[in-house]
Amino acid sequence: MKIHKPKEAPIPINAYATHQEVIVAAALQSHQFFPHSTILEIGCGHYSTPLLSSIAKSQKRDYEIIVKEPTWGKCFASFATRLHFIGEKNFLGEIDISKVGLIFIDEDPFSFRLMWLYFAAENKIPIAVCHDAENLDPRLLNFFLNFYPYVYVHETYFPPTVIFSTADDPKNWF
Repeated sequence: MKIHKPKEAPIPINAYATHQEVIVAAALQSHQFFPHSTILEIGCGHYSTPLLSSIAKSQKRDYEIIVKEPTWGKCFASFATRLHFIGEKNFLGEIDISKVGLIFIDEDPFSFRLMWLYFAAENKIPIAVCHDAENLDPRLLNFFLNFYPYVYVHETYFPPTVIFSTADDPKNWF
């Protein structure tokens, strides 16, 4: 499995928003398979956070955010059911990981994304979405097949977004 950079210019879109189609589909699918599950976002931003928050509210689901920058996180605190800061004592202990149905990973640096992907796999989070995945080595994608039977690279826009799923093949979502 390999991630390809489009040969032609992708459809014009802000690079910070190339995940929108994917996270909407993932949130809808995770609700279908795990209706009372929590949506967990690693990082936050102007595009993903209001979108995931609105979806979670309409589905009556919890929406939690983990961030490393308190100043940035506080800007988006009103969108979340709960906000957690990396570095706070026992910040992960406050989250019921067994209830997470979707984790969206969009935190820099890229090494954080890999750490969180492994965390998602190790904790059997059913659907994991990783934005800005152009640096994911094909060997890593293949490694995650050990945890997720379905791995789909959504390359409509650049940078691509990858979906890892235990529930259903994400390529059927588009």
